[in-house]
Amino acid sequence: MRPRGSCPDCDPSTTAPTSGSRCDGPLHGVIGKPRGKAGIMMFSDSRRRAVIIRSEISRTERVRLAGVEQTIALDGRYAGTPIVVMMHGGPGTPLPFNVGMRGMFPSLTGRITAVYWDQYGCGINDGPLDESFDVDRFVDMTVDLVDHLHREFPGTPIGLMSTSWGSILAARTAVRRPDVIDRVMAQGQVLHDLTFNDDVYAALDRARLPRRVRDDLRRIRGERHPSNTDMTRVNRWIMRYTQGLMSRTDGGMDVRTIVRGLLTSPDYSLRTIPAVLSNHASRCVRLLREATDLDLRDMLRRVGVPYLIVQGSKDLVTPTSMVERFVRESGNPNLSLRVLPDMSHVPGRKSMRTMEDLMIRFFAA
Repeated sequence: MRPRGSCPDCDPSTTAPTSGSRCDGPLHGVIGKPRGKAGIMMFSDSRRRAVIIRSEISRTERVRLAGVEQTIALDGRYAGTPIVVMMHGGPGTPLPFNVGMRGMFPSLTGRITAVYWDQYGCGINDGPLDESFDVDRFVDMTVDLVDHLHREFPGTPIGLMSTSWGSILAARTAVRRPDVIDRVMAQGQVLHDLTFNDDVYAALDRARLPRRVRDDLRRIRGERHPSNTDMTRVNRWIMRYTQGLMSRTDGGMDVRTIVRGLLTSPDYSLRTIPAVLSNHASRCVRLLREATDLDLRDMLRRVGVPYLIVQGSKDLVTPTSMVERFVRESGNPNLSLRVLPDMSHVPGRKSMRTMEDLMIRFFAA
């Protein structure tokens, strides 16, 4: 790891110039060596470069998680701010927070130090998943990551910001490491019976489905153990015939910012970017099926740290009505719920602004 204050543009055998002087290199002041091609951004973004240069913590690290060497990125304007690990959804959907987004969220990283981790099997950590890669192993990776951060930043609060699939890992890690985890925020909390549940079936019943789809849905509801193909079909129907995945009134995904972030990343290469969208984890139906069959209710009843669940009012992938009932009846005072109007399972532009504000208030208050 490059010592603080050193510069990848300076002579590697010396430290960076002392205060009051500087080299002429474009990356002077960046902490840690960028992992993009030739150590520079693929395309120029002067504002992003300025954010990285000003940040007291801005680097990538190689860490061993559950026996697998992986890359993470740390992104914080000021040293000493709370550490927040971004736990993306999927499996295999590292958006919008991924290793390639270092320097892209200055309003957020001005208050917290974000840790971006492309979970194994996607993004910069794409790789094959054999039979040993089950949910438990991904939880082990998460535990190893928070333990690593606890050693690296002793005394600094560590939180988890999770999305959908990531909420499985966050809930289990919070129960296993209550002495390390300060708090958890989960957007789109997985509970039980993912995809195949009465809330999804009722919403699809109200939708304008073609007769063929309605007949297929009736058959699936009668199955004791619906197949993986059935799971794919139901999720496709949620996306096509309802607003349960993406709300039409939430401004849509900020695709332009995401694409700009990926193309100007100092840590991604052009070969890495496709693995953000299509990767080994996203194609691992076995892993998704295991997540579908999980029941996290007992785990969440045992969570011993502040745990804020944020749901979109239109979410059907992790049905909000199901989450509301559970939180109300859980008896766990650490659990709280915030429902955002207009938001669905995937936040649009409007909801992302609200989510960012909630993260700052929850983690950095």
